[in-house]
Formats: sequence, structure tokens, C-alpha cells
Amino acid sequence: MGYATGEDSIILPIPQRNRRLAQRFAQHQPTDEKAEQVFNNTLAVLVVYDFLQLLGIETDLLKSDSWNSVVRLVANSADLLIPHLGKLECRAVKMGSQTCPIPMEVGSDRIGYVIVELDEQFKAGKLLGFIEQVKGTEIPLSQLQPLDALLDLINLSLRRF
Repeated sequence: MGYATGEDSIILPIPQRNRRLAQRFAQHQPTDEKAEQVFNNTLAVLVVYDFLQLLGIETDLLKSDSWNSVVRLVANSADLLIPHLGKLECRAVKMGSQTCPIPMEVGSDRIGYVIVELDEQFKAGKLLGFIEQVKGTEIPLSQLQPLDALLDLINLSLRRF
């Protein structure tokens, strides 16, 4: 899988199998609004998962809350578990967004937040950046740090383990 870098972001293709999986998760939701939320959350998690896999960083999708069908039904979680480190929240935004809403239920117990901009056809995800902590219920995208900050956090934390 190839990737392209912009000034401060990385663009990854979203394979059809990932769109199909996100659609399958979305079909089990009670409302159209919840289905859209689950679809976007799933794609954001898979973009970050693919990025970390390219870098050889271990993750565990199956132990992430976002992969649990009951949690998907009742919560707005888009987490990706990094073993020995914790949960990384992967939030999706639409193209042109200036902020990223953060649900109250994911405002703590995360090692950080990666924001992914999904294109209109859901064929690519742009990793916009990373922030370690959230104050409030939204992140101004202008406050995101480069993805290098995420990689530094992961490398430092895993060295201690």
C-alpha cells in the first residue's frame, strides 16, 4: 500500500475491503445518523491502523472498543488499541472542517487522538495530525501536532515497557 505525504499530513488509500467492513458495521445500527457515525469511525480507525502497520507498530483491532458490536451500538468510540500503551482515538472529519468534535465518553483514558480527513468518496484518508490531550468537546485542527509527535510518544512509551 502506498502513501503520499503533504506538508503536515499523510494520505492513505482506503481499500474497498475497508469500505465494505465499515458498511457492514454501519448496517447494524438503529438510525441513519448512528450508521453514518459508525461508518466514519470505522474508516478512521482503519486508516490509522494501516498507517501504523506500514511503520511496523503493533496494534490490536479485535480488543478495541470500536470493534465490539455492543460498544459500537451504545458509544461513539473510534479507538485503536496499541498493546502495552493504551487506546488511541481515531476521529474522522469531513473535508474542509476546522474542528473535530470529541464525544464526552472518549475525552479521557486515551493516549492521544489522531484526526483523519475522509474524502467525499471514502477512497482516501488524510492523517491531519495528533494531539495528546483534549480539553473540552472539540479540537481546533489548527492545534494538531505533526504525526511525528505520535510516533515519538509511541517509541518513548514502548521503550519503557
